[in-house]
Amino acid sequence: MNRSDETTPIQRHYISELTDKILREIHTQRNSGCKHLVRRESQVLKSTSDLQVQLNSLKEAIAGLTSAMAAITQNSTAVPNREEIQQAANNNNLESPGSSVSTWESAHDLRRPIQREMSIQDTIGIMPEFDPIKGSTSATQFITRTEQLQQCYGWKENRVLIAVQHKMKGMAKRWLDAQSVFQTWSEFMYAFKADFPTTHNAAEIHKLLMKRKRKNGEDYVEYFYSMLTIGRQGKVDDVSINMHIISGLNDSAVTKPLATMNFTTCSELLVALKNLSAISSASVTSIPPNQPTKTEIKYNGKYTQIKCFNCNELGHMAAKCP
Repeated sequence: MNRSDETTPIQRHYISELTDKILREIHTQRNSGCKHLVRRESQVLKSTSDLQVQLNSLKEAIAGLTSAMAAITQNSTAVPNREEIQQAANNNNLESPGSSVSTWESAHDLRRPIQREMSIQDTIGIMPEFDPIKGSTSATQFITRTEQLQQCYGWKENRVLIAVQHKMKGMAKRWLDAQSVFQTWSEFMYAFKADFPTTHNAAEIHKLLMKRKRKNGEDYVEYFYSMLTIGRQGKVDDVSINMHIISGLNDSAVTKPLATMNFTTCSELLVALKNLSAISSASVTSIPPNQPTKTEIKYNGKYTQIKCFNCNELGHMAAKCP
């Protein structure tokens, strides 16, 4: 045997240690790989479980929204807007994040009709005003209208008392400021009716209707509703109101054809008045420059509108004051 092929004990010792080291390293690597695989498998299983929970929650939410839309379609209830849906979602997350039950409950709540509570500004906005000088609404009409609105919307008594104070105008506001604070609606109503009594004197109402004439340049529709308000306050019949309206138009081009018609209701007169006023306005020809009209006079070399010394209105003389 050659001498080079022989191994010494020292060499065999080093070879044995190196072999053991390599085997330990291989064993360590194998154990580490197994642990990594086990850990990775556990993570995958956990992620799958979380995804399954989220998927179930999503299915239940979709089912709830589908039921909500079906109920909305059948009952014609109000559809929630984006802000309301977002609020419901936020409430759901605050109550129980990730819970499928809370998601279902929030979706179920969206099926309910959404009603906004009426504010005091809304109440004030729809109530009538009261001004005893203008006389557009009598005290009795104001009280009746207010009580009808209270019954319709279910207002509480204190809300009505607050709103009423905002609707007093002119002398009525001064009267209210001089009173003690009313504790109840009945207390206010008793004092209000006592100081602003409503009387329906047919003769006085007809006198007001006869006195009220359409002013120069006043719109026909505005004049119509002004006369209608006076007539309604006195409970005058429609035929009589129509007669007073026609006689006070101060426009022969419109008055003559209307006088020949037989109107049974005020609405019929309004339609005819609108049509005739439109035709009358379209048929008026323009006056040449520097030419006086029938309602102008020449004074100091200039044309000036005629002014009535009886009613202080322009367009006619005192002798022809209506």
